[in-house]
Amino acid sequence: MNTNDVLMEKTPHVSIVVVSYNAADTIKETLDSIYHQSYHNIELVISDDCSKDNTIDVCKDWISTHQERFVRVVLLTAEKNQGIVRNFNRACRASLGDWIKIIAADDKLFPNCIEDYVNYCKQNPEAELVTSIQKVYDNTFAEENCVDSNYVWKD
Repeated sequence: MNTNDVLMEKTPHVSIVVVSYNAADTIKETLDSIYHQSYHNIELVISDDCSKDNTIDVCKDWISTHQERFVRVVLLTAEKNQGIVRNFNRACRASLGDWIKIIAADDKLFPNCIEDYVNYCKQNPEAELVTSIQKVYDNTFAEENCVDSNYVWKD
């Protein structure tokens, strides 16, 4: 039995990594979409790349009222801006999950996103990387602002 088979026998621990920079206006909606996931074995890792706005304060306030929903919550900060790749790598190194889902602090997840990913992986134990459909919005997540939607599944 390979490592992936062992991970799929249990309820996988999923790390959701949020990378942020000057996202005070959008990160709460991102975090709310993670909070409302139908899947529950989730760790939340937020990595901020030295925001100049109050992103960290927004995160701390949000975490103080929502952390009980998660297996673990980590808020990482940087003393100087290092760029998206280093921010992403810092967050991934801090993650303890069997799987990692990455999201930017101005995006949000569909409510069944993580559950659908986990179910797909259970049905396809050879999977090492999973991606999905997306909708692209202009300014807000209102349907009238949807500018692209790629719902066509391609094998």
